[in-house]
Amino acid sequence: MRKNNIKLKKLNKTEIVLSIIIMFFPLLFLKTKFQDLNIDKTGIIVPMKIVQKPYSCLGTKAKWIMKVEYQGKVYIKQIGGQFCEEHNLGDIVEMKYLENSTTVLFPHESVISEIYAIFLLSFIGLSSLIYYSLIKKSL
Repeated sequence: MRKNNIKLKKLNKTEIVLSIIIMFFPLLFLKTKFQDLNIDKTGIIVPMKIVQKPYSCLGTKAKWIMKVEYQGKVYIKQIGGQFCEEHNLGDIVEMKYLENSTTVLFPHESVISEIYAIFLLSFIGLSSLIYYSLIKKSL
């Protein structure tokens, strides 16, 4: 019976550590997402020139990288295959821009759902931490 108690205690510690990781890991992305939210709320839509993109984006749903230029500054933006196929080097695309920011967004892009997801994951981590450290301990 003693071996089972030791296993249970080890498992409980592992679960607590994993809960802490689940709670804090998403918060690492929060600063970037709030910067993106600031661009979404206060940025302006400007024309940007595509200066680099993959030659072919066929046959996959993977995300690709393109570079756009505005006022001599180059921005990196992740794009889907359809956007990649529909645009060519030198095309002018509208992007949402905020001065002194290192990121640009598509005009229709919103990051609020990603911020909600970060808080939801952190809440799940907090809930499991409470469960494994308080409730399961008493069982």
